[in-house]
Amino acid sequence: MCTVGGNGCRVGYREEAIDSWFYRLPKKHVSANRKSPDEPAAFTSAKKVIFVLDSVGNWDDIVDLIVADAPFTCQADTLAEVKTIKDWYDWMANFKATIAPDASFTVKSTTWDDERKICTHSAVYHATHTGEGGPVPATGRKASTDYYYEMEMNGDGKVVKMWKIWNDGHCLKQLGWA
Repeated sequence: MCTVGGNGCRVGYREEAIDSWFYRLPKKHVSANRKSPDEPAAFTSAKKVIFVLDSVGNWDDIVDLIVADAPFTCQADTLAEVKTIKDWYDWMANFKATIAPDASFTVKSTTWDDERKICTHSAVYHATHTGEGGPVPATGRKASTDYYYEMEMNGDGKVVKMWKIWNDGHCLKQLGWA
């Protein structure tokens, strides 16, 4: 598996293809900005959306890859008000700008299910509360929390739904907020 390095994202894959209906994995490592010759365009689009969301890149670079008002779902109290993928982007941008300017992520794996047009992504989010935002003054404490995304794509290669699994309580404790 690969990790994010510098300003570029290296999306990790398992080295061997898993012989099952769920995984259709390329056998080599591919960057988020480049696709392998046999990679579906929808998978390339999904990886770009993930990279821009998690690195708080330019929203305009992905707005055409997401259907308008595409829903975002996460069963975490911290994100209860986040209802669309754009809301998620705005939440991440605020978190990075006001709470944890050093926020980054390490990719564990990113996979594509061609039959269902589903992209899955697991990673670790890293952040230090040094900014003035948040429920308490800057704690200087670090958090490293696992998360998982699932994105459903349509026939045009656009994201139509996004789910996130994240233990927000664990993250809040690490940051010294709970």
